[in-house]
Parts: sequence; C-alpha cells; structure tokens
Amino acid sequence: MRVSRNAWANAVACCVGASVGRAGTLFQCASEEAEELRIGMAGFTSYAETVSVYGTERAFIDGDDTPWSKAFLATAYASRGIKMRCTSGAGSELLMGFHEKKSLLYLEARCLCLQRAMGVQGTQNGGIDGAPVTATVPGGIRELMAENLIAVWLDLECASGNDARSTESEIRVGAKILPYLIGGSDLICSGFGSILKYDNSFNPSLLNGEELEDYLVLQRDFEADGGLTPIGEERALDLRIRAVDAISAVFEALALGAPSREMKESVVVASGSEETASYTPGEVARISEAIRERKITVLDVIRALDARGFHEEAENLLYVVKLRISGDYLQTSAVVRNGRVVSAVNDPNDYVGPGTGYRLSEERRAAIAGIRDVLDQSTVMSQEAEFARHVAQGLALRGMGPATVGTDPREVVIGVSPAFGLQLFRTLSGIPVDDLLKALIKGIEEGGGVPRVVRLRHTADTSFLGLSAARLAGSRVGIGIQAKGTAVIHHAERLPHNNLELFSNAPITTLKHYEMLGYNAARHAQGEIPEPVVVPQRGEALGSRYHARVALIYAIETGLTVDGAEPEELAVSFEEVAA
Repeated sequence: MRVSRNAWANAVACCVGASVGRAGTLFQCASEEAEELRIGMAGFTSYAETVSVYGTERAFIDGDDTPWSKAFLATAYASRGIKMRCTSGAGSELLMGFHEKKSLLYLEARCLCLQRAMGVQGTQNGGIDGAPVTATVPGGIRELMAENLIAVWLDLECASGNDARSTESEIRVGAKILPYLIGGSDLICSGFGSILKYDNSFNPSLLNGEELEDYLVLQRDFEADGGLTPIGEERALDLRIRAVDAISAVFEALALGAPSREMKESVVVASGSEETASYTPGEVARISEAIRERKITVLDVIRALDARGFHEEAENLLYVVKLRISGDYLQTSAVVRNGRVVSAVNDPNDYVGPGTGYRLSEERRAAIAGIRDVLDQSTVMSQEAEFARHVAQGLALRGMGPATVGTDPREVVIGVSPAFGLQLFRTLSGIPVDDLLKALIKGIEEGGGVPRVVRLRHTADTSFLGLSAARLAGSRVGIGIQAKGTAVIHHAERLPHNNLELFSNAPITTLKHYEMLGYNAARHAQGEIPEPVVVPQRGEALGSRYHARVALIYAIETGLTVDGAEPEELAVSFEEVAA
C-alpha cells in the first residue's frame, strides 16, 4: 500500500468487509513482511502474500533476505493457521541486474522449487511483478505459461497472474488471458481487485475495476471459473451499505472514529477514491496507529460487531477465526464453499485428458452465466410496455380494412411491420414510433409527396415490407419500416433486396435522418434521383451492442406474421403529449 502506516486500519476494514454477505472469505493485507506477520498474529488476516523469493544468490543478498528467513516466516504463519503464498515471477532478477546470464524460465524454476521446499501452499508467479519486462522478450508470454505449468507440477496453488498490467494494449491484455481460457485454466488469475486503475498505487493490474463486467462475460463465454459470482445491482448496493455501516459501528464502538452520514454515503456509491468524501490518508494513518498501539485484535472487532447489532457479521468473522485453529484451508488451492473447505486434497483436479480435471458443475455454470442485465423477451416486452403508455397518448392507428393499390402518382406508401405500435413502441435508438411516423410523413410532404400508411402482416422483413409498400403506391415507390427503426426506400419494379436506399443502422439513425428518408422517397416518386441519405458511423460495435435485442424484437415481429395476410389500411392521427 502507498502509506504503510495505514496497514492496520486496512486490515480491520478488510476483515469486517469480508464478513458481510457470507462466511468463509479468506483475505490478506499485504504490507512489509514483519508488519504483515504482526497483523496476522492479531487475527485480522487469514492469508499472507508478497513473500518474495528470487532465483539468484545475489538477488537474495541484495534484494530481500534469504531463503532461510522466508522458510522461517512460512513456518510462523502456518503455526497460526495463516495461509501463505510466495511471490516470484520471471523478470525479477533481470530487473535487479542479477540474472547470471540464465534464461528467465531457468531462474523462475529455481524460485518455484525453493517455494516447494519451504512448504508454502502456493505461488503468486506468472510474471506478476516482472510481467512487463518478460512480455518485451521474444517468447516471454509463453514463458509465463511455462512457469505456471511448473508450479502445477510442483503441487503449488498457482496464481496465473493479474497483479501487473504488462501493456496498455487491450488486444495484448486479451491475448495474455486467452491461452489460459482455451487451455481450461481453473482460475484466470490470482484475484480480481474491484478498484479502478488510478487507485492501484503499486501498479494497475492486468484486469481492474473498469474490466469487471468484461471479466464476468469471459467467465460465462468460456465456462471458466474465474472465482467471481455475478450478483444483481440491488444486492451489491445492499451489501455495500451493510459493510460501510458495519465498519462504522466498529470504529465507533472501539473509539477509533465516527464517520459522518455524508462520508458513508459517498463510499457506498463510489467507483473510486476520487468520488469519495471519506478519511484522508493522514487520518487513516492515525486510526491505524491507534489499532496497533492499543493492541486491538480480531476478537475486539467481533465483540464490537455483536454489541452494535451486527450479529451475522460477528458470527461470520468468528467462523474464519475458528477455521484457523483447524488449519484445513492451509491445503493447496483451498477455498471455503458452503461451510466446507474444498482443496486439492479432498477435491483433486486429476487431468488425464479431455473431459477430465476440474469441470464446472451445472449449478456453478448457471451462477457464472447469471450476469446482470440479462435480456430476454419478457424483459423486452416489459420495457416496451413503459413506452406503450407514452405512444398511446400521442398516436392512434385505426384499421380501415384491406389496403388497395393507389392511383395518385405522388403517393408514397409507408409499410409498417406487424408489431409496429401494437407490441413494439420505439426504435433501437429510443425514438417513439409516433415521432418516427411524424418525421416520415413530414419528409414525404416536404418533398411534394402524398403519404399513406398501411400495416403489412405477411412479412416482417425490411426489404419485403418496402417492396410490398411500393407495389401498393400510386407512384410505385414505398417505404418499409420495422418497429426497431430499420428502413428502406423501395420501387415496385426492383428485386426484393435491390432497394433504392437502405437505413440499416437503426441505433444511430435520428429523427432528422427519417425525415430526410421521407423526403427522398417523395423525390424518387417524382422520377428524380436525390442525394442518398448518409447515416454517419464512427466504428461503433452496433452488432455486439444491439443484436441480442434485435433477435428478441424480430422474434416478436415474426410471431405476429400470418402467411398470405392482406395489407391493412391505417388511419393515422397524432395528439400532442404534455411534457
């Protein structure tokens, strides 16, 4: 952490926060090793990390103690039921200047063997600290994968690396993750911090708070257990409020501070520190010093939680303290799930070919797939119902019987889709269908045309909507428009997909574009060749943003089609809607 004196306050906040929502969350508070050990002995942490191991003698002497001191430290942690994971990573010796002209993989292999000899449960390798320099070397990314494989062979809990952003390129970030996903890695990385890049004063991780939603989608798409379970936004907000209230109660009960309502509210809704009005680093340092000097322990925190009514959180935190007595979670790859320690001992990952090793259970697969903002047809329909009330106030579409072929040479027929104004009430860009029709009619009239509106029920396809409308128009020119906003200008003599103008980018098509569409259709009706309307695109990934909704909307449209159905004449009237 940037201010080491804040370590104790950070540890208390972590242990209280980890007790909210469920029991059995293991956590660490990485700081200077002697201080981290004291914090662990006080019971605040269940995990220790960043215990560095290097691959050359000079790096040990000049860098960070010796293998013997690290082994003693590992024993001290284990004696108190604290899980420990070492840190190495190819490139560290290179950064320190003591590489002995050896390969990165050779040096890292030595580190991993030392860690295995120490008796630690795992390793945070994968080029964690040295990943940026390793990634600059030809084959460096493959070396990172190789050292992870060695860790697995040595039966070390393997953190494949998220604690260093090796590049600013989003493509290369994805390229580093992809091989692990394709290879079926149990975990994509060692952990996921929900903090934003600017709050990581040591070094932004490969994946940060900004990429949280992307990470959840990667888990779902590749069926990889990245360790995160999606929850709804309301649930997340409830947990954050509860956690902030819990830590505030502990501070007040132990006379460490009295956070104001404004401070707490700012933290609950913040994405990063710049959005908070909480304690300053200096104020946190004084709270931290008070915790250390008064020898406050985890038992004091548990009593404070219970005394202030946070009984569930007190029980959850006590449960983790009890686990330290048994030491069951000191095993390799141990996690606590549903009150049971699961590790490489009682749940071995025996890979002997495709279909073996760790496999997502149906329950876990469903949990990973449950990302928020899931879109289904019922969601679309409920969202459309909200717009329906608005449209009903501003638009009336009254059926007038079967539509016939017009005789006015200036007539332009607007052929609307089956669900237009019946079940679907806005375009993909959010334009209500009443405003959409107004714009089309206005444009046709300004272009010297005569508009007529019909509903087509035999098809929902844009091209055939336009062609069918054109065949009904006295001018032989028609407009086909789907409720989602995709539109064409068509002529009765042209092939179905050989239209006069196509407006395919409905999400970025504006009312002005639709008005110009109507205008051009009227000019086509009078035998002119107007300048085509251009809907400018800036490289937006419209398919990825909208295709799921499009598929659901189109299913609604096609569900209303009837083979051989006659076109229906519509009488259109608009009402002014009060703002």
